[in-house]
Amino acid sequence: MAEALGITASVIAVAGLAYSSSQKLYQSLSDLHEAPETISGLKTDVGTLSDTIHSLKQKLNDEVSDDSLSDEQKANLTQIQPALKACCDACNQFQDKIKKLTSHSKDGTISRRDKAKLLFEKAKIGAFQSQLNSYKSTLAIALEFSTFKTASDNFKATQELEQKIEDTTALLTGQMQGLQIGLQAVLDAGSQNNELVQDDSQDQLAEIRQSQILGAIEQQNVALNHCYRACMAAFKETTKATGHEYKYVKASNQARLLMGDLGNVEGGAQHSFTNLEVTGGWVVAGNMEGASAKDFFK
Repeated sequence: MAEALGITASVIAVAGLAYSSSQKLYQSLSDLHEAPETISGLKTDVGTLSDTIHSLKQKLNDEVSDDSLSDEQKANLTQIQPALKACCDACNQFQDKIKKLTSHSKDGTISRRDKAKLLFEKAKIGAFQSQLNSYKSTLAIALEFSTFKTASDNFKATQELEQKIEDTTALLTGQMQGLQIGLQAVLDAGSQNNELVQDDSQDQLAEIRQSQILGAIEQQNVALNHCYRACMAAFKETTKATGHEYKYVKASNQARLLMGDLGNVEGGAQHSFTNLEVTGGWVVAGNMEGASAKDFFK
C-alpha cells in the first residue's frame, strides 16, 4: 500500500500541475499577435502568477519539510493545496475559452472577427484577471509564510507580512460578497423566467444554463474560501507578535474584561490600548495567567 504524501510533498505536486497549466496559458496568450490591450494585461498577470507558483514550489522543495512547520504553517498549506488545484483548473478552462474565441485566427494573427469576440468578452476577461490576482496574492503570502520562523527575529518583516495578509483578506472578502450578489441575481432571474410562458425545450435550456452558472459561482466561491482560510492561518501566527489594537473599550456596572493574552504567550505580543473607559468595572490590559484569570472571572 502506497504511503500517503505529507502536506509539503502534496502541495509541491499540485504546484507542479498549476505551474504547467499557467505556463501553457501564458504561452497561448504570448502567441497572439496584435491582441487587444485586455489580453496583454492578462498575459502579464498570468506570467506573474506562474512565477509565484514556481517560487513557492522551489522553496517548499528546497527549504521546507513537514517537521519544520508550525501548526499554523501546516494549516496554511492545507488550504493552499486546493487553492492551487482551483488555480490550475481556472487556467485550463480559460485556455479552452481562448482557443474558442480565436478559432478563426491563424499563425498567431488575430482575425477581425476574433478580435471583436475578445473585445465583447472584455468584462469576463477582467473577472478572470481578478480571480487570478486573488490566487497570486494568497500564494505570495504562502511563499513568505512557509519559512516564517519567529516574529521576534524580525518584527518589521512580521508587520509587513501582516499588512499583506490584511490587504489580501479584504480583497477576498469583497470578491466573495460579489459572488453572493451574483448568485442571488441568477436565482432571481430564474424565478422570473419560471413565471413566463415557455415551451419545454426553452425551459430545459434555461435550467441547464442556470445550473452551469450556479456551478461556476459555487466553484469560485469555494476556491476563494480556501484562499481566505490560508490567509487567516498565517494571520493567526503573525498576531502572536504584532498583537491587536484595542480602543474605545468601556467597562461599567461590574463588568470584567481581559484584553490581551491568557497564559504564557511565547514572544509576548505587542498589543496597543487606547481610549479605555472604566467606570465601575474591572479591566486587565496585557497578559494574565490562567489561574489568575479563573479567579478574576468568578
